[in-house]
Amino acid sequence: MFCSNCGEKMEAKGTTCPSCGMKINEEFNLKISRPGKVFGVAVKLHITVDDTEFDLAANDERLLKLSKGVHTVKYNIWCRREHSVDVTIEDDKICNVIFTYDALWGGFKVNKKSTL
Repeated sequence: MFCSNCGEKMEAKGTTCPSCGMKINEEFNLKISRPGKVFGVAVKLHITVDDTEFDLAANDERLLKLSKGVHTVKYNIWCRREHSVDVTIEDDKICNVIFTYDALWGGFKVNKKSTL
């Protein structure tokens, strides 16, 4: 889990960020993750959710709290063509976007196990 204020990596159960001291709301409705594999490990995936931008390394995840409605998750690597996927945020639903590296496709794609 990462602090939404400073981006520092922190324990998943933490209530305050050890770096900036901001209180962390443990409630989230969007989880973006990238399991580590052998291929593509060194490559960081650049992600934009609405106006929030961050890089996602291998074995990383981000937990976000978004308002209800449809939100666009854009992703790319090395300034290549940007791809996107829409997620619909509803009450009591946690959306899960899982990115996996596909060597045949030549980049990252949204895993079939994702819940959008």
